[in-house]
Amino acid sequence: MATVAEMAQWFRKAFNETQSQMLITDNPTNRGGAPRAAAPGSPPWRRPAWSAVVLLAVLAGTLVWGLFGPEPAIVVSPRTTFVTAPLAADGLPDYEAAALAMGGPAPAAENNGAVDLLQVMWPMGIEAADLAAVCAALGISITPPARPLPDPTKSADVGAEFQEMFDASSDRPWTGDEMPAVEAWLLDQAAHLDRLVAAADRPQFWLPEAALIDGRPGQLNAGSLEFRWMRTLHKVLMSRANWHLGAGRHEAAWRDRRAGLLLSRRYAATVRGMWRSVVDLMNAAMEKGMTQWAARHLLGSPATPADVIATIRRDLDALGPPPGPEAGLDAERRVAVDFLVWIARRESGGRAARETAIAKIDVGLFGRQVVLDAEPWARSALRTSLDWNVALERINDLHDRHASAARLPTHAERRVALHRLDTEVRNGPAAAPATASSRFLAAIHWAWSRGQRSRLVGDAVGRLLASGSSEGYLATLAERDAMLDMLRTAAALAAWRIDRPAGDPPYPEQLEDLVPACLDRVPLDPFTAAPLVYERRGDGYLLVSAGRDGVHDGGNDESGSLVGGEWQAEPAVAAADYDDIFGVRTRPRTFDLVIRIPWADHPLKTPPPPPTSTP
Repeated sequence: MATVAEMAQWFRKAFNETQSQMLITDNPTNRGGAPRAAAPGSPPWRRPAWSAVVLLAVLAGTLVWGLFGPEPAIVVSPRTTFVTAPLAADGLPDYEAAALAMGGPAPAAENNGAVDLLQVMWPMGIEAADLAAVCAALGISITPPARPLPDPTKSADVGAEFQEMFDASSDRPWTGDEMPAVEAWLLDQAAHLDRLVAAADRPQFWLPEAALIDGRPGQLNAGSLEFRWMRTLHKVLMSRANWHLGAGRHEAAWRDRRAGLLLSRRYAATVRGMWRSVVDLMNAAMEKGMTQWAARHLLGSPATPADVIATIRRDLDALGPPPGPEAGLDAERRVAVDFLVWIARRESGGRAARETAIAKIDVGLFGRQVVLDAEPWARSALRTSLDWNVALERINDLHDRHASAARLPTHAERRVALHRLDTEVRNGPAAAPATASSRFLAAIHWAWSRGQRSRLVGDAVGRLLASGSSEGYLATLAERDAMLDMLRTAAALAAWRIDRPAGDPPYPEQLEDLVPACLDRVPLDPFTAAPLVYERRGDGYLLVSAGRDGVHDGGNDESGSLVGGEWQAEPAVAAADYDDIFGVRTRPRTFDLVIRIPWADHPLKTPPPPPTSTP
């Protein structure tokens, strides 16, 4: 296929040949006569007119060729496709195969905790048509278990009354006398729950999404996973842990909660072809809940035996640091570049299908603009010839900026930088007010410059596929990190209390007293880079992280149950203190992350018994 330069050269050659022919024809000596003057009335602008016509034809041809001619090939490199291997049959990266390779080879079924998870919680949201491929990859039979774990969180399966009671059982310790139906259910499902707990200690966890192993090319963002099973997993293990606590079985209670934490972490690190941040956020919320549960019911309770405290400390140390945001941000980048490569070279229907493919996801949710409407030139550009290398580089540039912001040394710096980026993703970059002349010049630039059209498309699609909530994502992970450090500190304080002679204060006056006997160092608050706030209060203590705003609010927690570090009879958060999204109250704008020992629980709320009929 000829290039624009080759077309222009052809037009110049034709122009020169035309001019030469005109000179030959007008030369009298070539017609066998003597030179003579031009005939009267011969227009003097005849030759310039021909030149102008040819020049305009060249310009028009060049413009049309540039707008609708062939597109340059996509160059596989880290600056364009980001992923450089393995390659598919078309010579472009196979993003699904690359995602699968990141998880390494499939482990033996007996070493894979995901096998236990699937067989207990069958089918775990996997579509029936995909189960055979997933089971084959795991090395197990597709035969479903005779009786998988039922979902006690779905009233359609168990009835609304039992579901309400089960929800209450996951709130705090209880006994079989209080909730006999839930106790009977847990005993009936004991083998399943024991297998889940054992799965947490398998040496590996490998669970590929069906789209990655079906042998068909596809997009990373086309797959979807059902997340209800994760919520069910935590609810059932939390319910049984609270049942163990109600009976004084502290070690068994911790074992169940630890299993839930480990399984969610391992799932968050396994192979998936989607935005990792979705699972990261769910996992972070579950880790926060586990921290609060362990602090109030085990580490803050004098009834917890010393050996259980020691086990908790060992298990927390063995966890290591939680995964950071890098993997989530890289996954978001891979999804974006894969999508652009797909619509550029793999979307059926050619250029006309590009706009349709983008419009399917360009729906303007969560405070965003509808990008193609906000950038009308980008919508039009999708039907012209583009250099997708330029567009891919623009997407990578955007994600490089996110990665650089996430690596800034302090939370305050990261917060400012990511807030600026999120605003740009949702609203577009700030631009000077348009004038008639600037719009005309922009149109000329758009028409003549394939690079400009490609940059517009890259910026528009990059904004569309970026989360627009990176600030909140990193803040949630920082909350998780802070809560885990607070939990380790609470465990060290519990060990200190156990070692105190009778009559001594149960807790130290400062966290430095725990070093080196109980802590290697005093943990730093990730939001302030300063030590966690610690105060001795009464027969307990207050442990505080400043939270995502980076300001110590005196020990006011998210729920409003703690104000100034002291328990309230009723939650004390006013409606004005909550964020409002689409008219729904979500969470307080400012609050601390707090552990207050001793913990004050409100009375356990259990559903009233059903009315009995009288004869």
